[in-house]
Amino acid sequence: MIVYLYGKDSYRRTKKLNEIIRLNKEKQPNADIFFIDLSEDQSAWQKAKEFLEQPSMFSDSKTLVVCESGEVEEKEWIKILKKQVTTSKVFVIISDSCAKPKKAFSFLISEPVKIQEFPELEGKTLESFLKKEAEKKGLIFDKDSWYYFLQFLDSKKEKAWVGIRELEKMECAGFGSPISKKEITKIIHFDEETNIFNASRELMCSGQVYKKMALLEALLIQKEDAPHLFNLLAYNASGAQAVRLADLDIAIKSGNSDYEEALLDFIL
Repeated sequence: MIVYLYGKDSYRRTKKLNEIIRLNKEKQPNADIFFIDLSEDQSAWQKAKEFLEQPSMFSDSKTLVVCESGEVEEKEWIKILKKQVTTSKVFVIISDSCAKPKKAFSFLISEPVKIQEFPELEGKTLESFLKKEAEKKGLIFDKDSWYYFLQFLDSKKEKAWVGIRELEKMECAGFGSPISKKEITKIIHFDEETNIFNASRELMCSGQVYKKMALLEALLIQKEDAPHLFNLLAYNASGAQAVRLADLDIAIKSGNSDYEEALLDFIL
């Protein structure tokens, strides 16, 4: 059988991978286990093939752990994986950082493969996740420091991973409770004025349209990602704004608009 974990959020995906490996070892302590990472060694699939073909000395079951399976598109490698979908004695756990597997590996997101997706967390979903993680560590933020923290993360890739890392730093820093903005800036530094998170809030607030148009133009000139800005607005919108953005999203996906046009339409 195959368990397929994929998505841009490497923190939650890696955490799940380790959990599955641990449970697998508990259930089958004598099973042979082999790890390969095709992003580091593209020839490693051949070693995986040898591992799967060799008889096991102490158990009739095996576990193969694969990172970045799609880095190699050899037909034989794909054939090997397809064969494991229906096997009962071989347990294959795959962890890929792609948002969606390549066409040749599309069978990995179909039954009977056990699938779990880990998309990059954004907006309210990211905030809820980090609040729970902060509570586990006994960290309490005041309003300004929490907002500053979210602004900082919005400029980063791997937001969940970076967020957890910064929470661990704060846990060790011995800050007060609640943590103040003055304290948090001791370990987190960035330019608030150019942050897209801050700009998105301005675009959603009531105000003069020409100022919003100037802000949107400035963001696009500095090559801010239009889909990311649109999704950030959608994650944080409510009421009539959420309905309007949902309609614009349909227009984009149906090919009647693009992200830049939709953003301009929204602020108008």
